[in-house]
Amino acid sequence: MLALCLVAGLTAGAAGAASPDDAPLEPRLRLFPSAAERLSSPLNDDFPPAEPPEFSLLERRPTWWDRLGNLTQGRVQIEGGYVLTYDRLPGVNVYEHAVPDLLLRVGLTERLEVRIGWPGLLWTRVDGEGTTSQTLDPNVGFMLDLWPQRGWRPQTAVLAAVPVTLQGDPFALDSLQPLTQLLYLWQLSDRWSIGGTTGAALFELDGDRFVEFQQTVSADCLLLPRLGTFVEWNMLVDHGSAEDGSEHMLGGGVSLLVTDRFQATWRVAMGLNPRAPDFLTGIRCAVRF
Repeated sequence: MLALCLVAGLTAGAAGAASPDDAPLEPRLRLFPSAAERLSSPLNDDFPPAEPPEFSLLERRPTWWDRLGNLTQGRVQIEGGYVLTYDRLPGVNVYEHAVPDLLLRVGLTERLEVRIGWPGLLWTRVDGEGTTSQTLDPNVGFMLDLWPQRGWRPQTAVLAAVPVTLQGDPFALDSLQPLTQLLYLWQLSDRWSIGGTTGAALFELDGDRFVEFQQTVSADCLLLPRLGTFVEWNMLVDHGSAEDGSEHMLGGGVSLLVTDRFQATWRVAMGLNPRAPDFLTGIRCAVRF
């Protein structure tokens, strides 16, 4: 399965923001992911950061969704969007549409948030073969802030999620395909930040079990108080699969803080090698309560 994606998030915020509980959504430029947040200050050791992150997990490869930062205790955030993926194979074109990719995020403590996601429906159209559809499995997970940025040590968090199958025994070993990631972020200034994720996921696909390693590197720039932009490189490497290999994608986009509680992010990406999808684009929105 190829990775679909989309994501919201980026960085924003003023140094004199209100208390974390009252902090509004702030633009954070990047994807799927995601789908999304910057630290309020590189010297601020308070948790959580005042910015929203984005992460979402598709049953297919969880690409472009990882975002650092979590919600203040008692806050709830709902995210959703649409993703289009295009891949040109020998003699045929493949189009995939995914919607609504919902993600419910609930802040349990100042450092821990619970995530419940449902990628939704996936439509696949192959030239000359018509269109097929499928319902993707929901997932549950959490994100834990480990420590804030201090000097060259980045703000760091750990994220874990497990898809829950809609068919058969949801506790069967074959259905457990967990994802775990380490997320890190360096806030360089009020406008610039760089970050990345390093992770691994277990997959079982048509009897083929393998491990997928993931790596992303991104850079975010706040252009205006409510508008930011980002670029991101994403890599997926299969190990032990029937077709070992890697996928590389390069993308970017913009994120707009429409209101203090509503944010929209658009992104586009292109594949850098034959195994990666040729093109990907999507829009993602987030509402905080």
